[in-house]
Amino acid sequence: MGCDWNKTRAGYRRGLYLLLGMMLSWAVGCPAAQSLVWKKDTDKVSANIQSAPLEEVLNLMSVATEWEIYVQPESDQVVNVKFQDRPASEALKLLLGGLSYAVLPQAEGPSRLLVFRTNISQATELISPKRDPKDDTSKPIPNELVVTLKPGVNIDDIAKKVDGKVVGRNEELRVYRLQFETAEAAERARKLLSEDPEVAKVEGNYNVERPPDIKPVDLSSVPELSLKAESPANDCEKVIVGLIDTSVPKTGGSLDAFLLPQIDVAGPGPTSYTSPPHGESMASTIVRGADFSSGGKAKISILPVNVYGQNVQANTYDVANGILQAIKAGAKIINLSLGSEGPSPYLAEVIRLGQAQDVIFIAAAGNRPTTTPTYPAADPKVVAVTASDRTGNLASYANRGDFVDVIAPGSTIFQFNGQRYLSSGTSVATAYVSGLAASMADPCNKAYSAVEAQIRKDLSVRK
Repeated sequence: MGCDWNKTRAGYRRGLYLLLGMMLSWAVGCPAAQSLVWKKDTDKVSANIQSAPLEEVLNLMSVATEWEIYVQPESDQVVNVKFQDRPASEALKLLLGGLSYAVLPQAEGPSRLLVFRTNISQATELISPKRDPKDDTSKPIPNELVVTLKPGVNIDDIAKKVDGKVVGRNEELRVYRLQFETAEAAERARKLLSEDPEVAKVEGNYNVERPPDIKPVDLSSVPELSLKAESPANDCEKVIVGLIDTSVPKTGGSLDAFLLPQIDVAGPGPTSYTSPPHGESMASTIVRGADFSSGGKAKISILPVNVYGQNVQANTYDVANGILQAIKAGAKIINLSLGSEGPSPYLAEVIRLGQAQDVIFIAAAGNRPTTTPTYPAADPKVVAVTASDRTGNLASYANRGDFVDVIAPGSTIFQFNGQRYLSSGTSVATAYVSGLAASMADPCNKAYSAVEAQIRKDLSVRK
C-alpha cells in the first residue's frame, strides 16, 4: 500500500500551529546572587545579576524564555544588572549591554535570539541550557547495574554477594536490575560481577528523558475524528500499537474506545490528573494519524504500557521490559516517543528479538537540536523519526543527523477533560508515523516489515 505523503501531511496540518506563539506565564528562579524572572504573560522581566559572564546570563535567558539562543563566538563580557518589571525589549538591552541582538519568531517551535558583535550572520554558537544531573541521559544511573546471568544461576545469591538489591526481574531472559546504596558500591559490584563466571553480562541502566510539558491552548475547535473504533472480524485483522510511555487515563471521550487495558511496568500511574500526561497526547496523535491517512477506515487498538509509574523519569530497563510485555500482548507496532543518549545493550537485544517476530519499532529522534544519537531511535533496527514544521521543513528544535530515517509533522492539538492542549516535538511526529503504520497494516495479507519498508521510503529525510 502506498502513501500519498503530500495529501497526508496536509491533513495533519489542519487546525495545528494556530497559537504556537501564545505567551504563557513562566518564571525561573535562581540563587539570590544571580536571579532572572521572565513573566511571559505580562512581558515583564526582573533581574539581579552580579559579575556574571555572558554565557551564564544567556543560559538563564534560554531556560526562562525557552528561546533558542545563538551568540557570536568570543562575545565575552561581564554582566552587572539589577532591575524590576522592565518590558522585555528594555530588559534585553540591559542584559546584553553593548551587544546587538535580534529576536526571530519561528513558524514552528521556539523563537530564536541572535546575539552578535559585528554581523547577525556571525551568531552561530548555540547556547545549551545546563541540565539537572538527574536529566542527563548520556550517563548510566550511578547506583544501578543491569545483570544478565547464565542459565541455572540464582540472582538473589548473586545480589547477596555484592550487597545489591534486586529491583527488577526478567526471569525469561535472565536479566535483572540491581540497585546499590552508593555509586561507589555499584562500581565495586561491577568489577566483581565482570569477573564472576556465573554472570554473562553487566551493563548500565540509563534514565529516559522526562516527558515535556504540554501547554493548554484556546481554539474555537479541534478537527473531529472520523475514525471509529471497530472490533476486528478475526484475530488476523488485529492491529495493535504498543504505546511505551506514561499512563493513558480513560476520560470518557472518544479516545477511550481505542484503548486496551493498560500494562503498568513501573507501578500504577497517578490516580488523577490536573493536566494531560504525555501518553494521552501520544495516544490521541496515533489515532489522528491513522484517521488522516486512512480516511477513517483503519481498525486499530492502542495498548498503553506505562513505564514511568508515578515517576518523572523512566529508565531503559523498564522500557525494554515494557516492550516485551507489549509484544506478548499482541502489539506489532511499538511507539517509543521517548529516548536516552545512552545506548542500552539490553534494550537493543529486546528490539532484535521483536524484529525477529515481525514487529515494527518507531522512536523519537529527540528535541535538542543536535546530531547526537538518541536511543532507541539510533538503533538501525528502529525507524528514527524527526519533526517537520508547518511548511514540511525540519523543525528548528528537532534532532537531525545520519541516524534519522523519516520526518513527520511535529505538533498536534487534542482535548483532555474539556480543555484543548498543544503538544509538540519529535514525540508527536513519532506518534503520527505509528498511526500511519497502523493504517497501512494489512496483517492478513502482508508482513509488517513491508509496512516499515514503505514508511522508510515515503517519509525519508533528505540527507
